[in-house]
Amino acid sequence: MCHCEPVPGLVRNGSAFQTAPLFSAAGKDGCFEKKNRRNKISERNLKNMDFSLFLPNLANIWSKYWQLFLFTGLKNTLILTTISVSLGTVLGTLIAMMKMSKLRIVRFIASVYIEVIRGTPILLQLYVFYFVLPNIFTFLKLSQFMWVSISLCINSSAYVSEVIRSGIQAVDKGQTEAARSLGLSEGQTMVK
Repeated sequence: MCHCEPVPGLVRNGSAFQTAPLFSAAGKDGCFEKKNRRNKISERNLKNMDFSLFLPNLANIWSKYWQLFLFTGLKNTLILTTISVSLGTVLGTLIAMMKMSKLRIVRFIASVYIEVIRGTPILLQLYVFYFVLPNIFTFLKLSQFMWVSISLCINSSAYVSEVIRSGIQAVDKGQTEAARSLGLSEGQTMVK
């Protein structure tokens, strides 16, 4: 006779979970006989799913709402792209100038901003801007579309700032010195 007790595990019972043994002590040899109930439940759920209705229903939904998906989705995508690229370029230029600043604290703030934004996934940023920030800043009364636009602008600005900064710093030092020796100011050197 085995002195082992059943090992508890969670088994779904309707909409709630209950504790049930994963292993039973009543085996042929008197020790653990493995009864993995989670695998049996998932096998049962797969058998009960009817995938034959999936494609006809998908085709039915597409035939009813294709104009909404195509035109409204395309319109929203183009609006979000225009907003995020244009405002992201302006904000990215300012951040690139901050990153190349002579003040150490300004460079540090720009570096932290760029590293945090570029280091987190865009879906996490969208999640925070769509669900978390509207609940914190309730006084702003912005639409969900505006929160998404702000998130995409901030994400775009971090990437654009690095593109602009690297482009400016890619100018050879000799060319900069040659322009300065010709009497051009720093601003004129960047333009010409």
